[in-house]
Amino acid sequence: MKISGISRIVTTFISAVLLLTACGTVSSSKPTSNSPIDTLLNSPSAPGITDSSILLGSKQTMSGPAAPGNSEIAPAIEAFFEYANALGGVNGRKVSLYYQDDQYNPATTVKVVKQLVQKYNVFALVAGFETTSSQNVEPYLTQRQIPDLFVGSGCNCWSSPSSSSLTFGFGPSYATQGLIIGKIIDKKFPNAKVGVIYQDNSFGTAGLLGLRQGLGSNRIVATQSYDTSSLSSGLGEQIQALKNAGVNLIVSFSIPEATALELIAQNSLGVKITTFTS
Repeated sequence: MKISGISRIVTTFISAVLLLTACGTVSSSKPTSNSPIDTLLNSPSAPGITDSSILLGSKQTMSGPAAPGNSEIAPAIEAFFEYANALGGVNGRKVSLYYQDDQYNPATTVKVVKQLVQKYNVFALVAGFETTSSQNVEPYLTQRQIPDLFVGSGCNCWSSPSSSSLTFGFGPSYATQGLIIGKIIDKKFPNAKVGVIYQDNSFGTAGLLGLRQGLGSNRIVATQSYDTSSLSSGLGEQIQALKNAGVNLIVSFSIPEATALELIAQNSLGVKITTFTS
């Protein structure tokens, strides 16, 4: 059977859950054989784990400016868990996901995560989104010894976490993404006049830094930033400024809603500029 990219990612969820479940402190046991390993794997070992189930939690962006596209993550994970459970789950345990909407708002994330941990007693968090919100809850999760796996953030902080942290990313850093895009443009579009539009936070600034490293600062003729709180006004002003600067290739470090607004602005201005998005 051929496994798609998303299937590989969620299969890794299952593998990580299996490993972390096995590494817990056994509080009770109902061994099915004389093997110590069998005893460990088949015993409840942490909050969210019973003899027959594993409960995972997730902070998801189901509403707010980053919802388009990202709101499909949790339902996709649930669908794969249903598939895995139909095949027997993890050591006979059924895996379930309980997720709540943090609205792409770091303040809301803190409330959501504490509720998942204290009210619903999840074993671990998986596939959360956004850098600042994940950083805000990392000390709390570390103190509570709750793993936070596969954070949807390209912050370098997840590549080299502290020795006590249980928070882990899984994708390339924002700077690495920018570096790769820069090298591609340098090779495929050597004469392009490059403009950049980026989100005014660590996502955008790190991406821009990597782009400069891969492309060279002298290739970037103009940059424009935006704040997610002002997206209701559109991004026509930023695209107009790039057009006025003579840009004929745009690199966009943007969430899906902003990317759509950039394309709408191009259409409204009657221009069609080659665009790379990250």
